[in-house]
Amino acid sequence: MQAYPLIFESNSLTQNTKNQNYILSFTFEDDVPMLEVRSEFPISDDETELTAYSKLTNALCLDIQAGRFDPDSRLKVRDLAERYGVSPSPVREALQVLNGLGLVEIDPNKGARVRQLSPAEVDQACQINQALESFAARMLAESASPHQIRVLREIDARHQQAYRDGNVEGLSSIGRDFHFAIYRFIRNPFVTRTAIVHTTLAFVNRREVGFSQARLDAICAEHTEILDAIEARDPERAAKRAFEHARSCTDDLVDRVSKRPSQH
Repeated sequence: MQAYPLIFESNSLTQNTKNQNYILSFTFEDDVPMLEVRSEFPISDDETELTAYSKLTNALCLDIQAGRFDPDSRLKVRDLAERYGVSPSPVREALQVLNGLGLVEIDPNKGARVRQLSPAEVDQACQINQALESFAARMLAESASPHQIRVLREIDARHQQAYRDGNVEGLSSIGRDFHFAIYRFIRNPFVTRTAIVHTTLAFVNRREVGFSQARLDAICAEHTEILDAIEARDPERAAKRAFEHARSCTDDLVDRVSKRPSQH
């Protein structure tokens, strides 16, 4: 089995990983870094002080976000230890942390697996996302800088290009980048951390069931409307558009999850 580096560029648990574990990082033509969105797992001000299991928790969460583990798939301690080049002990600790966050389920008889949500659980998780996306859009509309608008316009342009190219995977991941850029820009780590958990739960299940064509056709325009309202410094409109967008995404995801064949 191939061993994967824990934090992208790093292939050692003891290596300094500060400023490496990005969800998104890109520059414009003038080579000025415009956005670096780092993972919030685990919560620490100094990554150089993180324990082995904390770094592993971070890496495992990112791999779940990236869809490297299917929903409901088994997470075997021995296989994960080999994959990440660590001993079984930090793997067990990391799985316990992710179990507490709701990203992993642990059955005493069957072991750990990526959590697969029921339609009702999808709706519940996404209700939190609806509130958070609306709140974040409202807050950013009150404070967005030209720099931040420029970053969001760049993401929005890449999002629209992914749609024109028929790149559903890119549409989904860039859409997530759009929302997390907004979260990071409002500088409220409590909101961001909460959003990561519930967005990951939804994202893993979305990867499995996909989008309806109607939802795919609407997403780009909805993101642009949110951004237009933020740039216009219209908090009420930004919050309303963000909530409506999140609600529509929830309805589509719940509908598709409800049609998923039962695996239990």
